[in-house]
Amino acid sequence: MAAPGADRRLDSVTRWSLGGLAAVYALQLFSPLRLTVDAHALLSMAVSASQGHGYLDDGQSTQFPFGYPFLIRALLACGIASSATLVAVNLAFLALGLWVVRVWAQDDPQPGAAHLPVIAVLASWVVIKHVTLPQSDLVYFGVSLLALHCLVQFGEQTGPHKWWSLARSVCLSSAALACRTVGISLFPVLCAAVLGHRDAVAVRAWLSARRWRLVALAGAGGLLLWAAWLWIRTSEWYAAQFVLGNSYGQTMRATYQGQPVTAVLMTSLRWLAIEFGTLFSNVPRRQIPSLWWFYHIWGGVTWGLVCYGAGLAFRERARLPLVAYCASFSTMVFVWAFHEERLWLPLLPVLVLFLLTAVRDLQRRWPWLRAPMRLWLAACLALGGGALLHSTRLSLSGREFGERYGDGQTRMTYRYAFGTDAPVDSALVDLGMVANLRVFEPLARPATTGTAGATP
Repeated sequence: MAAPGADRRLDSVTRWSLGGLAAVYALQLFSPLRLTVDAHALLSMAVSASQGHGYLDDGQSTQFPFGYPFLIRALLACGIASSATLVAVNLAFLALGLWVVRVWAQDDPQPGAAHLPVIAVLASWVVIKHVTLPQSDLVYFGVSLLALHCLVQFGEQTGPHKWWSLARSVCLSSAALACRTVGISLFPVLCAAVLGHRDAVAVRAWLSARRWRLVALAGAGGLLLWAAWLWIRTSEWYAAQFVLGNSYGQTMRATYQGQPVTAVLMTSLRWLAIEFGTLFSNVPRRQIPSLWWFYHIWGGVTWGLVCYGAGLAFRERARLPLVAYCASFSTMVFVWAFHEERLWLPLLPVLVLFLLTAVRDLQRRWPWLRAPMRLWLAACLALGGGALLHSTRLSLSGREFGERYGDGQTRMTYRYAFGTDAPVDSALVDLGMVANLRVFEPLARPATTGTAGATP
């Protein structure tokens, strides 16, 4: 058993580490607008809607939900939409989600245990990369975790107060779905939480006493679901997600069409191992692609640890919504047509909690594991610190940002938009991105300025 002095020192170290990470994250507010293909599409939807043309990307309907563009449209209407406010929105929702994580972890009596999951999430390269991108990832992160927290409260409460918690979770889950399609994974968790609630025992007893009650309730529920399905099938949201040529549904159909189920499963398992290997080694696979064998092995190990931790959490009634959400979310990402580490970002805190639970249990069983486990955690934190310093260097680079960010086309686009003295190849300039930079980035020159520096 550790001495009280050692416990206080460990708690102090975690507090100072958390404060240092928060301070460096705050420096990302100075980042110029970082555009990607998805970020450009989402900002274009917001600008289009603010001009009264609907949520369109270059005049075309898109598969992206309208929640995040709606938020940016509100910032445009208030006259405060800029690269700094877009990062501030991400930081605010990141802080909201991490507050929920700290609440979940604060029951652990071990020193620093309440801060360690928060530090681990902040040190993840996936979070560091996306906190400066104007995308919906971190907005969904905060809203979905708060919805899950309300569901945890619902499971802990009895009496009429629990229904307010359930109502808040339903509203927040709907808001999460408006931000990201993967928000669908919250609704099976809602149903499981209601059916598994301790007060549901009386309801099940009442139904079993009269069979006709169960039949009547099932019939009414079936009619309600059928009406909801008909309404959803005719909605614009359904068309954008499953009908349009560039929708997720059509993309998945084109990807998997003609492939045997076994091949699809093996491909998904392979990508699952790679994604978990990169997430929990904290080394992006694009940085060192030759480590593909390590990502496979380490991804399999960490996935096994997460499942072990989820099994331990399953024994606690309060953690059942987290286990259900992990299963629902993982199933949806597993069958998704796209394979990318950022898809796991909203679930990362739950994965970290399960992983740390498994690590602590294994250390109690086999104390010799303590040293390698601590070495692994220290390496992940050190790598995360390096990634955060690199991101900060980009954020503070001012007009030189375009020279350090992205590929050749991105470099030319930023040179043209910022009006630097460096030569510009006009053929590589993305004028759509230039238009967004002129709306949201103070460093971008206005459209009326001359085009000095560009080559014909």
